[in-house]
Formats: sequence, C-alpha cells, structure tokens
Amino acid sequence: MVTHAFVHNDWQHLLFNMFTLFFMGKPVEQIVKATFEQNYTLLYLLIYFGGAIFASLYSVIKQRNNTSYCAVGASGAVSAIVFAFILFEPLQKLYLFALPIGIPSFVFGILFLIASLYLMKRNNDTISHDAHISGAIWGFVLPIIIQPEIFPHFISQIINFNK
Repeated sequence: MVTHAFVHNDWQHLLFNMFTLFFMGKPVEQIVKATFEQNYTLLYLLIYFGGAIFASLYSVIKQRNNTSYCAVGASGAVSAIVFAFILFEPLQKLYLFALPIGIPSFVFGILFLIASLYLMKRNNDTISHDAHISGAIWGFVLPIIIQPEIFPHFISQIINFNK
C-alpha cells in the first residue's frame, strides 16, 4: 500500500506526477509551516504519504479477489497535496496546459473530481481514478481534522469570491 507510490508505468507518468508535485508541493509546505508551525514537516509527510496509503484503500478493497490487479504511481499522494493547496488557497489561480487563463483552484478541484468520477465509472483505461479521488479527500480533510477552523475560512473565501 506504500510501494506503489514509488513505481510508475513510464517516464511520462513519473514526470507528470513530479511536475505537479514540484509546483504544488512547495506552496503547501510553506502554508503548512505557517499554519501549523510545530511538527509541520511531519504533517506535510502525513499529507503526502497518508494520501498514498489512503488512496490505495478503495482499490485494495474493491480488487481484493483480483489476483492480477496492479496499481502504480504517486497520483493519490500528489492529489492529496493538490487538494491541501485547494483547501488553503481556494481562490489562487491555476494555469493548466490547455487553458491560457487561470482558474480558481476550487473550480479546478470541482472539475477534477467530476472528471475523475466520470472516468472511474467508465472504467475503460488503466488509470486508478479512484486513487485520485481518495487522495484528494485525504489532502482536503486531514488538515481540517487537525485544525477545524480551516474549513470555515475556506468557505468564507468561496462565499466572498466575487465580492
């Protein structure tokens, strides 16, 4: 449930995950350090590695009788970092490859979850979309469990989005 995060299908898979982690990891680390101060390194690692483990739980349960099932990649862990970023910075603009304009991170998060759910239900590729969703849930919920006042701050930013 841990080693899958260190193995990838190919270089493109690895590079995409690490590219995303490179751009999202440092801001999350800085936010976690400013928000939690003590033990921030432990919390950051808990978001990332906990995201990897939590992201695999659904697949482990769903595929428990499928001896040929195999899953690789750090996508669940990276999704946890991305959604921790969304929690802390819901209005921060994200720029995607295909879009020349930035979209607020919370909008990206909604679109990402909708796309992941749709692709998970279609189930016609080898991507573990359920790991993306589970990792996202972990990265969003864990900081709230540790410091519940983060959630009202998140909601107030979204409510005041166009004000």
